[in-house]
Amino acid sequence: MGEWFAAKALVGLPELPTTERSIQRMAKREGWQCQKRQGRGGGWEYHVSALPEETRVALGWGPTPSLSSEGGNASTQQASDRDLHHASVATARSVSSLASP
Repeated sequence: MGEWFAAKALVGLPELPTTERSIQRMAKREGWQCQKRQGRGGGWEYHVSALPEETRVALGWGPTPSLSSEGGNASTQQASDRDLHHASVATARSVSSLASP
């Protein structure tokens, strides 16, 4: 499965409206990364990184995909994800220590 999705492919997924047109309006309102769809009929495709997290997970993507055209590589993304995880754990520990007497 690719990184770009037409509104029709997104109908019925978590955190998204239930019609193609409503998804298109949401994408426009929220400024989703998009590109012209190739082939008959045209239209737009939306990058997986623009979608809500639960939608990305339902599509089989991790919580923070990146645009492949940005030149990032897998090891850079893994390092970034690891740093984000460590920051989240540190924050959780800080919050729990504040709650402890």
